[in-house]
Amino acid sequence: MNFSVFFERYGVLVRVLKQVLVSGSDFIKVRNIDWAFVGEGADWVINSEGRRILGELHKFGIRVAFFSYPFFVRGRVVHFGSLHSFRPRRSRKFYENGCIILNCYHGDFGISEGMDSKLREVLADIDNISCIVVSNSTMRDRFVAWGVHPEKLCIIPVGVDTNYFSPVDEVRRLAVRQQLKLPEDRFIIGSFQKDGNGWADGNEPKLIKGPDVFCDVVEEIAKKYKIHVLLTGPARGYVKNRLAKAGIGFTHRYLKSMDDLPSYYHAIDCYLMCSREEGGPKSIPECLATGIPFVATRTGMVSDVEAGFKLGWYCDVDDKFELVANTIDALTNKQKRIGFAMAAPQYASNFSWKHIGQAYFELYRHLV
Repeated sequence: MNFSVFFERYGVLVRVLKQVLVSGSDFIKVRNIDWAFVGEGADWVINSEGRRILGELHKFGIRVAFFSYPFFVRGRVVHFGSLHSFRPRRSRKFYENGCIILNCYHGDFGISEGMDSKLREVLADIDNISCIVVSNSTMRDRFVAWGVHPEKLCIIPVGVDTNYFSPVDEVRRLAVRQQLKLPEDRFIIGSFQKDGNGWADGNEPKLIKGPDVFCDVVEEIAKKYKIHVLLTGPARGYVKNRLAKAGIGFTHRYLKSMDDLPSYYHAIDCYLMCSREEGGPKSIPECLATGIPFVATRTGMVSDVEAGFKLGWYCDVDDKFELVANTIDALTNKQKRIGFAMAAPQYASNFSWKHIGQAYFELYRHLV
């Protein structure tokens, strides 16, 4: 039997065994825990958010553990970090005597067949789910429209470490730009996300993240202003190819450590987020905490932020004219930029991990 035939027959088993081997410590963690968080296969935002949630709960004396795959999970609370990590209760007898929490940061029917399938799984298993945590009122309203009782829904925003993401003065900002070898005579527009399909080069755009819109907008701005684009995150091939073809300078760094990310915010003049669908994004509270102006489409947490903080630059999804105009204003309106930089860090305290951790602790007390 050659390898391709073997993998075709036993590929699922091989993947499962790999997960179990990678998560060998899960065997040890199954006892004496209060809260089990089930992450995703890729070590990206969901897993990072989950580990931080567990860190905050640990401060309250709650015994916690992170699982990379939902085998052998035990605990008073079994917390699935996303739609992709969720497994219906009827097919997982190994979850014993636990309240089930599911984080659903974003999602809607009609985006993709995969998402449609996961949402149907959740709604079919809703009686076994104790609580669905959403990050914004848009997702709450969607679940209510799909028939989920409001009492099963809880809004807890995406968090930000306000000690770590903080403002800097002009001297430090210029020093960071020099370290990153960014041009001094250009406006620097930031984009720190994953917006290509898969985990390779990302030459195929992930359209719900709006990389096509992002490129259209910066190409239009580049006709009138000298700009340079600062990119981080994996799978940025589509954006880089578009920028190179348009003759727009860019710098892309795939950060090995998220500890470096605040400096990248400090280096930019504004952040541009053009997504069609979001759960956060984390970039919005991170911009607020660092005092960096952002231009963002009204998706995910953005509409909720706009309701409480009017100084941002908010745009309708796919409105390229508004995105161009607002980005130019964010780059050139000195008075509004100063006002934003002064007020934003204070508003960001609403998303500090102290507040987010307290919200999850209150949820724990309510369920257990």
